[in-house]
Amino acid sequence: MLKSRQLDVLRLVIQTFTSTDQPVGSATLQKLGIDASSATIRNDLALLEDEGFLEKTHASSGRIPSIKGYRYYVDHLLSIKPLERKEQDGIHRQLNDGFRVMNDLVAHSSKVLSQMTHYTSFVSELDHDDRVLTAFQLVALNDKQFLVIMVTNKGHVEHHVYSMIEGVTMSLLNKIDSFVNVELLTSTIRQIRQRLRTEFPMTLQRYFEQPKIVLQLMDMIFDQSFNEKFYMSGAMNLLTDQYMDDLETFKKVYDLISSPDKISTVIAPTQTQMDVRIGDELNNQLLKDMTLITTNYCVEDHGQGTIALLGPTNMNYEQTLQIVLGFKKELEAKMKDYYNMLNYSRL
Repeated sequence: MLKSRQLDVLRLVIQTFTSTDQPVGSATLQKLGIDASSATIRNDLALLEDEGFLEKTHASSGRIPSIKGYRYYVDHLLSIKPLERKEQDGIHRQLNDGFRVMNDLVAHSSKVLSQMTHYTSFVSELDHDDRVLTAFQLVALNDKQFLVIMVTNKGHVEHHVYSMIEGVTMSLLNKIDSFVNVELLTSTIRQIRQRLRTEFPMTLQRYFEQPKIVLQLMDMIFDQSFNEKFYMSGAMNLLTDQYMDDLETFKKVYDLISSPDKISTVIAPTQTQMDVRIGDELNNQLLKDMTLITTNYCVEDHGQGTIALLGPTNMNYEQTLQIVLGFKKELEAKMKDYYNMLNYSRL
């Protein structure tokens, strides 16, 4: 059990190191208010090192936090206060641009969070399964590619370009377009996915000469297009001192966070108000020196999305978590306003 003074020492070492990126010694801690002799503080530092909360960079240096130290600090010593009104208003102003479609709002919000923190941000759209398909169009671009445009009742617009599957012709695309518009409009995405796995393998045989190809194409469209999508901003913020001499590792990290399939294995919705995973807790060797902060945002009657922030383990946790919570509050309010405006425009 750590004593009160030792907890203060640990807290100050972490707060000082995350501000200066320099090892912290007893003289610095005295100046910061630890009321004890240099010898006593050195003993406290040694004990905290023995317990695994601190580390030495070399024999005569001060201490730096360990992953265990950061974990203890976040779980037990950190007090997150609301943002000051000026900062909260700043987020509000940056999110207050007019947006016609939800995708643009989410993409812009990711940029705002990255700019505020100088870390790499991820913001997902609200979950899709309860959204109703209200418009659908297949457009052949040429003999090798086609465009899919889909609109839902929640103001969400999807448009993707796909390569032609072998056996798919422009004529077949037109038939599929007509089929979807007759059979699937006003269905939820969850209902469409369910029908693709249950009744459609038999139903398509009555409508198409190549039902397996049609099913493959529709499965690609409705599964891939409506998977949880993260909008990422600030990837180059990861190019800090730790990667300047190791560009190969940076390239691997960049590839990881830029790939929707790969990053979705790292970022997941959380059941807590705020999830902070540090270093090895991310279960990815490439991210062993990183911290991932994750929280959910919710819009009543419209679903839930995910906010995530990736930065170095020596981030300023108190300030960063304040910003994330303030950003979440403003994003939820902005989305609520967006849907109210959407509903009003339909009256």
